[in-house]
Amino acid sequence: FRGDDGVGARVAELLAGAQGPELELHLLADPTELLHVLDPAVRTLVVDAVCTGAAAPGTLHRWDGDDLPSPDPQPASGHALGLATTLALARALGRLPRALTVLGIEGRDFRLGRPLSPEVEEAARAVAAWVTGKATVDSAPP
Repeated sequence: FRGDDGVGARVAELLAGAQGPELELHLLADPTELLHVLDPAVRTLVVDAVCTGAAAPGTLHRWDGDDLPSPDPQPASGHALGLATTLALARALGRLPRALTVLGIEGRDFRLGRPLSPEVEEAARAVAAWVTGKATVDSAPP
């Protein structure tokens, strides 16, 4: 992973012990892998790093259902298809879950071999606590 781009994997690592009938984790290296695991009938949470440049590192961005980000015609992504484009494709294929939340965690450092920045690590812990119900309302993602 490239620094803060590994935040989704970090959240999965923090949630690994919480798996059960109510929580199934999928660690995906590329957004297009979502097309193989999305189920329209299953409530889904996607956590990924974002770089909007409009917020401080560690800021949580939340998109639900029809408010998903639109694909950028010239995406800046290290993947063949970025997350927004993959979700648009899932919608077109009828694979988009009816209950879908995307949490984007604003990253700062995306260089190869770098660890998560402290703000992004803190956000990952807050997301994991929220998913497991251990977070207060004040610490839940917006």
